[in-house]
Amino acid sequence: MMVGALLTTGALLASSYLWPKSHYMRLPVSFSDAGIPIIEAKLGEAFHPLKLYLESQHELVLNEQLLATLEKRKARPYSWKDRNDNLHNELSYFLPSFNLGNLVWKEVFVEVASEERYRADLLRLEDQDEETYQPPSSVDIIGGTLFRNHVLFLNFHDQSIVVCDDLADLKREGIAMDQWREIHLQIYPWAIFLEVETDLGTKRFRLSTGSSVTAMASSQLGELPLEEGEYGLEAYLSSRFSLNGEEFGPKKLYPCDLNCLAETDGIVGMDFLKEHSMILDLPNQIAYIEPASK
Repeated sequence: MMVGALLTTGALLASSYLWPKSHYMRLPVSFSDAGIPIIEAKLGEAFHPLKLYLESQHELVLNEQLLATLEKRKARPYSWKDRNDNLHNELSYFLPSFNLGNLVWKEVFVEVASEERYRADLLRLEDQDEETYQPPSSVDIIGGTLFRNHVLFLNFHDQSIVVCDDLADLKREGIAMDQWREIHLQIYPWAIFLEVETDLGTKRFRLSTGSSVTAMASSQLGELPLEEGEYGLEAYLSSRFSLNGEEFGPKKLYPCDLNCLAETDGIVGMDFLKEHSMILDLPNQIAYIEPASK
């Protein structure tokens, strides 16, 4: 089982966005075997499954075979460094437009997916045998950067996300937020950070829809006792997992090597997000989370 995160360098490229008349779009979501959200998007003449990685700085990452069928123009090669500080240059393009439902983006930046890059991007839990793991031949991704000017309602237990203009759009659709807990976000430069109270103190977690489970840096856990978790892995059980006073513990935190992620103590993964709906007001760097079940 893997914890996915994109570890990249380079400048962000912003696409222009054209709102339709309706500023509210509900998108159905399915899930991979590892619990990662998948959105169907029309590219060319067919629909294709794209994994949603909110932690990715890229707007789109598409495999070369798919890109060969699409209208596009070349962009400057995209540079990134792996964990050994080796510099890589990847092909990149601009798509003239990209649609999700009735939402339309223009001049969308696309990086070409590669197996080498996919291996480098994955953070593996300590018990995962990296030598025997075989990545898929192609991984197509929608990155969180595409939505940085929007409000996202992550309603994964209802198998959907909503993209809209602002919170007023959600309220007009009857989504009651009066009892939801407000949480301050830090977005730098593309990763979404939030503070979580744990048994080990207040820690800085990244939000990750590309992670199957919620993890904590092995360096934070040290020699603390572990217990049996999911997928045959061991985890540390924190009695506290609190967001701005709202308690969601106890919570299992899986040891993970996060040394390659600066200023990151842990990752809030899909095991948590599938249980607790969250609204991300990305332009204002505020989140709202539904109350924990008592």
